[in-house]
Amino acid sequence: MEKQTAQIEKLLRRKWTTHLDAINHANCTRLAARVYDLRTSGIEVHDRWVTSDSGARFKAYKII
Repeated sequence: MEKQTAQIEKLLRRKWTTHLDAINHANCTRLAARVYDLRTSGIEVHDRWVTSDSGARFKAYKII
């Protein structure tokens, strides 16, 4: 799990990341759990709601 958290951290430092990005780039199906791990380790992760063209809402995360 540490390797996956490190991959997610790298991704979050580059761009706003959604659940789908995490699956495609880090083979991670539990993005919110990895964000929780990063936050508890002291890293400030920002989040925002995103709405898709179909009206679905989901979170995107980024380390700023």
